[in-house]
Amino acid sequence: MPSRLWACSTTAAVALIFLLLSCARAPVTSTPLPTMAPATPKATEAPAVASAMPAGATVLQSVQADLDGDGAQEQISIYQAGDQLGVGIAPAADPNKGWHVDLPGKFSSVTTRDINADRLPEVLIQTCGPEADWYNLAVISWSKGQGHLLSPEGGPLGGQPVFRSHYYAPIVDDVDGNETGEILVAWDSDNPRFLDTLVYEWTGDAFIKSDGWLAPPRVVPTAAPSSSQG
Repeated sequence: MPSRLWACSTTAAVALIFLLLSCARAPVTSTPLPTMAPATPKATEAPAVASAMPAGATVLQSVQADLDGDGAQEQISIYQAGDQLGVGIAPAADPNKGWHVDLPGKFSSVTTRDINADRLPEVLIQTCGPEADWYNLAVISWSKGQGHLLSPEGGPLGGQPVFRSHYYAPIVDDVDGNETGEILVAWDSDNPRFLDTLVYEWTGDAFIKSDGWLAPPRVVPTAAPSSSQG
């Protein structure tokens, strides 16, 4: 299929610029997307019958949501276990039985939102690092008592457990109006007026690199994303 330049609606373009402005740090020099981003530590998923977090872990933030549509809430806990950040998910009524996975870097935010139009919310976790000026987005679905990382497939991010980008945090937006969210990964282009942006789109069971891309106007923000850790 031939490559195509995605047309950004006014609303999507404004949202993209606002999110890049609020999340990014201005680079000193133009930095093209590497052949691949620094590898994140391999994600380790605990069995569904294990505790939702390692022993001795400190909870940084917890939220509840019905992730599987059964009418019962799941407890989503972002935790720190030594130097390792992670997320654990378990039935709120039985928090000792659940699932957890390691995450790279330092915690920034967690939200729940249906981004693949299956009428069930996914867990979206933003983190910073561990390398300077790198930002990560973990997308997790939940079914039958087990979490599943919806990792990028294809393109330069293929094989990574999470979405990663340099200077500009990955964001989710429905740029083509099909009611599913695309995951946008931006970096500096050779043209100082614009960013290059990869698009990962939902295909029914995975986020796969699209043959389309975006070229939003480049913004020069003044602050990096805050971290809830020191």
